[in-house]
Amino acid sequence: GENFSWENPETTFPEFVDFARRGQGLAYANEITWTRWNPAAARDLDFAELDRGFPRRRVPLPTYPFARQRFWPAAAAAPSAASVAAPQTRSITIDVDAAQPVSLHDHVLVGQRVFPGAAHLALALDAATRDRAVESVRVERVAFTSALVLGSQERRTLEFTLTTEPTGLVRCCGESVDAGDERRRHITAELIFATDRPTSEPPHAMPSFDDFATRASDRLTGPEFYERLARAGYVLGPSFRWIECVAAQPGVAFARLATPAARDATASMLVPATLLDACFQAASAALPAGASAPGQDSLYLPFAVDRVQLHRSSGRAALCRAALRRATDGE
Repeated sequence: GENFSWENPETTFPEFVDFARRGQGLAYANEITWTRWNPAAARDLDFAELDRGFPRRRVPLPTYPFARQRFWPAAAAAPSAASVAAPQTRSITIDVDAAQPVSLHDHVLVGQRVFPGAAHLALALDAATRDRAVESVRVERVAFTSALVLGSQERRTLEFTLTTEPTGLVRCCGESVDAGDERRRHITAELIFATDRPTSEPPHAMPSFDDFATRASDRLTGPEFYERLARAGYVLGPSFRWIECVAAQPGVAFARLATPAARDATASMLVPATLLDACFQAASAALPAGASAPGQDSLYLPFAVDRVQLHRSSGRAALCRAALRRATDGE
């Protein structure tokens, strides 16, 4: 403080200095502190007198800071870059036109030949399973990001990029490439494969079509169903007509399927493109009343699929059941 005079301690703190010179312990501590600030003033102190009269004994000091022994749990060593498996990426291309691998003459949407989203998904599955034996596959987070419209003489190259993660998950991206090398993305999906035969049946047993049809509020033959779609702007030809008859009630549709006589190049794949498309067709029958009724302008098309589970292929299709659920906030 401003009243302290470190240069003349005997004038400022006479009782302190006298206390220290009489060897009192409290003054000893303060004297040492004071002499650090002004060591020159401590030349005349009798340090031997300060220690006199105090008992002495050896005190063992802690040794761990000096022994340099650490007892913390050893941290796990970070894996080296070489030990972490990197994702593996490969690409498969296929040329498509209005006739191959599916007939776009049989798939006309509002007057345009549109390559079906179901065909993109079927080709992605085929590309991913060419070099592996598969008993079951689950497809998740499918998004049809844009439509591929082809004229009668147009050709495109479809390129499917497959990235296999260390976990076994396969990420798929499908793009088209035109003559000018311009790319456009049409599908993204995640595929999970199982090489072992499933030990259980599909989680939901299929009820009887006839029992459901007796309670249904809407029953259509195959020709009636496809005529209804055509009036809404969705014209399907013979190779896409799997549905023999369909029964529906609000939110649920049940379709009986039969393999059409007209087949295409996807018929031998893990799942034919036209069969997948028929499942999407059946889902349209479960839509709210009037959504696809005659004279209506609205037409519902799938643009995303949460999950498709393929348990096994029987070589033929029999029944398809579609049930709607109301989307929650954020979906």
